[in-house]
Amino acid sequence: MKKYLIRSIKYLIYFLVFFFIIVGLLFLWQYAKNPDMTCACMFKEGSMPKLVVFFLLVAVTYPALGFVKRKFHLNGDYPKYAEIIEDAFKEAGYKLDKKDDEKVIFRHAKAVTRLTRMYEDAITFDLTQDPIVVDGFRKDVDRILRNVSYRIRREEEDNSSQDAQ
Repeated sequence: MKKYLIRSIKYLIYFLVFFFIIVGLLFLWQYAKNPDMTCACMFKEGSMPKLVVFFLLVAVTYPALGFVKRKFHLNGDYPKYAEIIEDAFKEAGYKLDKKDDEKVIFRHAKAVTRLTRMYEDAITFDLTQDPIVVDGFRKDVDRILRNVSYRIRREEEDNSSQDAQ
């Protein structure tokens, strides 16, 4: 819950900054045409409570939509497939941040991407649960887990075809 609250506050700030930049640019553009204009003229009277509710709703719902926990089944223990998983993450632009017996954490290698994601770019493998629970940014988790599953399946097929010969 604490993690969710922190993400909500970060994204509320992120959306507000983005909103104020856009409104500021629009104001400057309109102010050049009409110097008597004020910032209050850009909004209808009574729109402030609606904007506040909108930003709060977006900040509260975005972490639930943008982040996910997925159960990931391996045909064995994590160390057996660690090299395949780490290679898939490396190709996806991630680097290994922390590795121990309970968790493996990957973070995005590019600082700009980490900044745009408010430093909520970590993908965590919880090795204490069976199946493994993978937590992180939804689109990256889904994409990378599909890639890892494909690589594991391909390697197991190669191994079984070599054993058959």
